[in-house]
Amino acid sequence: MGIINFQTGTFQFHVDPNFNYQLNRAVILSNGSIDEIQNIAAKIVDIPTWIKELQALADSAKKEHREENALAYIRAAEFFMNESNPNKETFYREYKELYYKVHDSLIVSNDIKRYNVPYDNGFLPVCCATPEKECLGIILIHGGFDSYMEDFLPLLIFYKQLGFSVYLFEGPGQGECRHTHNLPFTPDWHRPIGAVLDYFNLDNVALIGISLGSMLALRAAAYEKRIERVVAWTVMENFFDVILSTRPKAIRNVINMLIKTRAKGIINILASVMIQKEPYVAWGIEQGKYVFGKQSAYDFLTEIKKYNLKSISDSITQDVLILGAANDHFIPLSMYKEQIDCLTKARSLTFRIFTQKENAENHCNIGNMPLVLNTIAHWICPGGLDHD
Repeated sequence: MGIINFQTGTFQFHVDPNFNYQLNRAVILSNGSIDEIQNIAAKIVDIPTWIKELQALADSAKKEHREENALAYIRAAEFFMNESNPNKETFYREYKELYYKVHDSLIVSNDIKRYNVPYDNGFLPVCCATPEKECLGIILIHGGFDSYMEDFLPLLIFYKQLGFSVYLFEGPGQGECRHTHNLPFTPDWHRPIGAVLDYFNLDNVALIGISLGSMLALRAAAYEKRIERVVAWTVMENFFDVILSTRPKAIRNVINMLIKTRAKGIINILASVMIQKEPYVAWGIEQGKYVFGKQSAYDFLTEIKKYNLKSISDSITQDVLILGAANDHFIPLSMYKEQIDCLTKARSLTFRIFTQKENAENHCNIGNMPLVLNTIAHWICPGGLDHD
């Protein structure tokens, strides 16, 4: 059986925190070469240079038959391509094909099965695996705003080897659902969750939602009571507030006022100015338009107003585990209290902030995955695990 080994610790590759985080993802989650990433980091000054440098690394790795490295760089290059880039779909298809080629033996040795669950006018892709020994419980996992199911296959294997039955899926707005079936995000996340639960006849499940998925998972739990436990893997009480959290308060107030007055033209002009000045804003808006199926920045921002917990928090009655990070550059610490305060009807509420001393201070704690995964496992099944 293939064993999953996670690298711990993060690296200072780039002065820009967003580029630095994504370069760390390429190394920690995708097995990119530390030296190669370090060598090209200083050449990255914007999104076009990011794509150029990562594509060059991918081409070099493919020529040298270093397919695992090539996979990391293809994923990283495609990450910042927006819908208008003619290479986006090509890179996505290449990533998918190479991923399952590189990891074929790991998938076979862990007896991972692949299913397509009917949903609306398309399908939800699901990978699942069951343990050889007695099952400790059922875990359902999904990602968020910019992740693919394949990013989390190591989590599926980790929990399967601990003794859980694990189901990993992509919902609307994610991966194949958006690329292949043209299904954009929905705030009614209980619908795709319910489709998966119905298809596999599942009950009494622990749901793990990652990044934006943390809020989606909690929204699903408000309506779907076959979910008994929810792991919110990062804080996300209100997606609109998170998107604007780096803006000065005065700017946030102006944008809120403009949206309330439906000043679509002004919002789109402001967004165009910000896109020219800040590469990550440019990516966020283009990615948001794509995964939410909207035509303009205004449409995207008005849509994400629906993605919050406050409006349905009284219906979240399950056991809840919230995982935070001390230096999350996406999520201000001030937002943690808002999420805790809104979950007043949860059966139990556990909150854990991971720190720099634990190498887990970054968004979704990517610097120390074993610590977080074991924390979740012991919360789901206290005293029932054979090993860490």
